[in-house]
Amino acid sequence: MILHHDNQTDQLDDDIKTTVTRQRPSRDKCLAQLDDPMRATVSLEVAAVILGIAKSTAHHAHRRTGYLIDGVRVIRVGRKLLVATAHLRDALGRSSSGA
Repeated sequence: MILHHDNQTDQLDDDIKTTVTRQRPSRDKCLAQLDDPMRATVSLEVAAVILGIAKSTAHHAHRRTGYLIDGVRVIRVGRKLLVATAHLRDALGRSSSGA
């Protein structure tokens, strides 16, 4: 068996590495999504940022209990995991107006 190395494979590997790396959303942007009265849900990742926990911790809590925290159920829509903003605001003691 002969193995050969080509530059095209290296380029593909470099492209994959750059597309997989994503930055976590900023807390300010996440809080703005939470306080938006027109938004019914946020992603599990955004909810994790708001709570100050790792995304993996949020996924683990969901898998174990079906909830992110007490009173905040995770909603699965296809492959997406969503959290109702009203329930998250209530759990955090934030009013619907964002005050």
